[in-house]
Amino acid sequence: MNKESDRNKEIWRAHANGWIEFSNSGNNIHRDFLDTPKFLEFLPKNVKKLHALDVGCGDGYNTRLVAKLGVEIIGIDISEGMIEYARNREDKENLGVKYHICNAESLPFSNQEFDFCIATMSLMDMTHPKEVLEEIYRVLKQGGFFQFSILHPCYMTPIRKHIRNSNGIEIALEVGKYFDEGEYEEIWGVEHHAQFKTIHYHRTLSSWINMISESKFKIERVTEPFADEKIIETCPHLEHTRNAPNTIIFRCRK
Repeated sequence: MNKESDRNKEIWRAHANGWIEFSNSGNNIHRDFLDTPKFLEFLPKNVKKLHALDVGCGDGYNTRLVAKLGVEIIGIDISEGMIEYARNREDKENLGVKYHICNAESLPFSNQEFDFCIATMSLMDMTHPKEVLEEIYRVLKQGGFFQFSILHPCYMTPIRKHIRNSNGIEIALEVGKYFDEGEYEEIWGVEHHAQFKTIHYHRTLSSWINMISESKFKIERVTEPFADEKIIETCPHLEHTRNAPNTIIFRCRK
């Protein structure tokens, strides 16, 4: 494991409890009301009984939801704290999920072991995503798919500002420094919950597409989730995603 990967490991080791607290607080509205539901909707039909891998599973939130679709799934993460929490949840819920601590750049699985792989909002936190993509390609069966979500490179840029009209309604988004690829800090937590910092890596859309292509994957479908009327009724705060999406989801095929 290189020094940069070691740094990511130390960050998530130190802040696993902070993330778990935030995750369970009801304040992770983008994930709970938009990102995860749209990700699950975007999965191909008939994944039941397939064998899958969740890369960068964190506390296992999304892993558990995929398991409830009837999928036999393994979750992996670099953070011991995240995996410990996920295993404790598995002991209580008995969904049949297995969890392992490992670096996604060197997966401890055989060639062509999985029917499909997922990565929900984790690849942009990884130092060398191309190496991770190559590893995922290796462990996928021929014809298998890899679906992953990341921060949208075009709109979640180093400079980002919501534009409001005279009534305070968000009507546009200002973005900048799109081509300034590199490491950026991200602040998590809300009022009454301890804030903590993690890092993610901003890369352009072309960089992501080129990495996917160079890893031999074929892009099958892409979607850019936004809040529909039903979601906005439940969570009005997400209306801003109708101006520009926060995330993008790729489904790639081997």
